[in-house]
Amino acid sequence: MEAKTIQKVHEITNHVHENAKEYYLTRPLVTLESSIVLPSRNAKHTFKIAYDIKDVLTIGALTNSSVLMTGGTDRGKTTIAKLVMNALFADKWHRLDIDTDFGKSMIEDVDFTAIQEGKKTSEMYSLQKFLSHPGLILDEMNRSHSKISNKLLRIFDGDGVFSNGERAKLGVKDLKGNFYQFRVAAINEGQEYGGTFEIDQALRRRNVIEVPLDIFPLTPQDRYNIRRSRERDLNGVNSKSYLDDILTIKDQIAKLPMQTVADMYIAYLESFDYCKNSPTKDKGGVEVRGGNLTHICSPTEEAGCEFYKSFENHLCPHVRGVSAGISKNIIAVAQGFSALRATKFAEMVDNFSRGIYTGVGKFIISEPAKFENSLQEFTQSDLRGGELAGKAVCRYIENLSVLKEDIEAAFCFVGYSKVGISQGWIKKHYQGNRFEALRAFLKSSGEKFTQGLVKYGNEIEQIVANRKIPNNISDIENYCTRENPWLWKVIEPYLEQPTNGTVMSLPLLYGYGSG
Repeated sequence: MEAKTIQKVHEITNHVHENAKEYYLTRPLVTLESSIVLPSRNAKHTFKIAYDIKDVLTIGALTNSSVLMTGGTDRGKTTIAKLVMNALFADKWHRLDIDTDFGKSMIEDVDFTAIQEGKKTSEMYSLQKFLSHPGLILDEMNRSHSKISNKLLRIFDGDGVFSNGERAKLGVKDLKGNFYQFRVAAINEGQEYGGTFEIDQALRRRNVIEVPLDIFPLTPQDRYNIRRSRERDLNGVNSKSYLDDILTIKDQIAKLPMQTVADMYIAYLESFDYCKNSPTKDKGGVEVRGGNLTHICSPTEEAGCEFYKSFENHLCPHVRGVSAGISKNIIAVAQGFSALRATKFAEMVDNFSRGIYTGVGKFIISEPAKFENSLQEFTQSDLRGGELAGKAVCRYIENLSVLKEDIEAAFCFVGYSKVGISQGWIKKHYQGNRFEALRAFLKSSGEKFTQGLVKYGNEIEQIVANRKIPNNISDIENYCTRENPWLWKVIEPYLEQPTNGTVMSLPLLYGYGSG
């Protein structure tokens, strides 16, 4: 990716934060450990990167991924949506309130003079102008009956259907002829909201990113700032639209390559559909009882599946693998996290060059001298100050790709209501907090995945990168059969493909040891 693209992402992100500076929710939605890899293969310098609600919405816009925000009243869901839309598109966005009157009249504009002028009936219909805007907010879409709200499926698919059956694309057309519209839906959800209806799962799945705001409470500082604020209605003021930049950045982000270990990790998450005791060896072929598969695992002290206790809280029977469709969305959003990670790294290094070692809620450089040494080794130079910062950022961007941590950052938001996981298990171990349950799944699966890489890293690199079958392939298969069958599901496709002489340009091991 080019440095000027990251510079523009930085400009847009800063503008969003500035426009929404009086929206006080500073608690990070996700904080991940990232790193720069130093010339010696196993050496890394780690640092933490935090993403807040403004970052996540910006990523949605830059990857054209629709967002669903849920939570109680007074969480400011619609407010932050409006502030972000305003920052991105100036006045070229619209808020659509969904109620019992929602129907085709909300979509189509009818020109009855067309009949008088002798035009075709089809020429009577056109989209409402606001549906051609690049930004659309759908507010309280669960306050209408599902038979009505299900008509929104077409909107989330980017289609408008007229009374005569004609269809039209929503949003704006880019240079490639594709249509773009960033959609944000905001709903109150829960038993305490008697005037709401349950959202159809198909409609929920149309929203790529889901943010349950209730599990991210305000910090004491946020509450203090809200009390001191004299503003009750936040609208933001912006006369500049970043639409053209966003369309260009979107295409650039979509080209970001996947680092091999990240691609393998996605496959590893998909492999959790494997079930040794299923007749089809797949959880999809097992009857579900109460949202779990424990009846086929027969977990007892005397007998049962040996993989039952492989993970904390006996995870395996209670979670299904990620589907291929969900994987595609995770990858797209992870590409957005990767681009934003590069901007945050650039901001951190720039601040460091000016003697600023802490960005509240963003980064902490605890050992400045060590960080400088790491940047010098990373750039293979003895530069200092601004010159060192510039060279480090350029090298970081030149080698930018989607890492395992980007997949982890995207996973819970994309998979929140889409990954199959037992509700009873969530209630038992995580007090009903689905987000934390998914984080636990990531942690456990990530540790098991890394265990396999550490044990057989060099051999797996031969298999995946060079399509070469190592001499000890039987040892790897035996290890997987005994301890890590999910890893074998990742390796298996590469064993079935003939060697074609192609070598992947990105290394498999990104700071992992090999055994």
